[in-house]
Amino acid sequence: MYKFTQLAKFVLALFLATDTIASALQSQRRSNDTTQCLNTRASDGLAKRAAPALSFDASQWIWTPELSGGNAPVGSRGLRKTFVPPQGKTPAFLTIAYAVDDSAILYVNGQEISSKVGWQIADTSCINLADCGCAVIIAVNATNMPSTPNPAGLLVTGIVTYTDGSTSPIVSDTTWRTSEGGLPSGFQDLSFDDSTWAPAVTEGGNGVAPWGTVALAGSDPISFDTAQWIWTNEASIGLYPPGARAFRYTSILPGGQSSGSATIIIDTDNEYSLYVNGVFVGTGTDFTTAQKYTVENVQGPQVVFAVYAENTNTVPNPAGLLAAIQLNSQDGYWCRLHLLTCDICYIGLPWEGIPWRSSFWI
Repeated sequence: MYKFTQLAKFVLALFLATDTIASALQSQRRSNDTTQCLNTRASDGLAKRAAPALSFDASQWIWTPELSGGNAPVGSRGLRKTFVPPQGKTPAFLTIAYAVDDSAILYVNGQEISSKVGWQIADTSCINLADCGCAVIIAVNATNMPSTPNPAGLLVTGIVTYTDGSTSPIVSDTTWRTSEGGLPSGFQDLSFDDSTWAPAVTEGGNGVAPWGTVALAGSDPISFDTAQWIWTNEASIGLYPPGARAFRYTSILPGGQSSGSATIIIDTDNEYSLYVNGVFVGTGTDFTTAQKYTVENVQGPQVVFAVYAENTNTVPNPAGLLAAIQLNSQDGYWCRLHLLTCDICYIGLPWEGIPWRSSFWI
């Protein structure tokens, strides 16, 4: 039921941007019983490697056996997958994407990779496994919210690429192990023993209710398919006051990342001006035609996307902003973006730049 349906231009909803995350692990040696696994950040980064295309076609939504009638207890659970490379194969890197109901933290070989909330768009990571001769341990701290039993699930797809260019798939299925009743300390570590954990229970493939079809960041091109028209919440939907309103989102690049590029597609009823880090990018005056911008050399680690949107009529009428953003840093780290909305927003300089505070916005 969460498949995207094009809404009327005046519908107020959460903006979901095309997103993907790719990173490399910091140099660090960890033990796994009798073998050693070294995860290194390549000096030339992962951006020069062609990551394989991912798909959820063979993946299943999974959770712990605590599921009852499609509902799971509230709280955090651990889910782990141990992947042992075929004999003679040396892993080079892992490309992995996941979606979760409701929130999750992803670990690979004991190192935190990313966190996310929601299942509409799957984050994608590319993790360097150079010189890694041990098993690849994928661990997820998945949390079901808010206060009463409700649907919960984790959907994962991954590909291990070896130094000879061959690959092996990883999907979420019953081979994953799960913790029941809570989340043990250190569950993400290589040395953690999950042999007593129960196998995961499957809930159906990508597209099953209640989650619908999940967009796969990095594999699906940037589009409006998962975006929705939004505006401020200051008036009844479809009867917004004339005048200008400001929309902002601040993205913090991960450690070690300081610059990159951004691709933005945007449409507004009626007019907009787009800024990135306070620098004017472009404008549009016709909501029947969207614009696409590519901004190079975006300086971080803090990146601010700001839109000055104006409802130009003289009486209350429909207004809306539709956008999707993809941010790519120079070493291949991709960031997930959401666009914040505001109530009755004060428009004052420098609202479009980094120094301006928007903490009071909704």
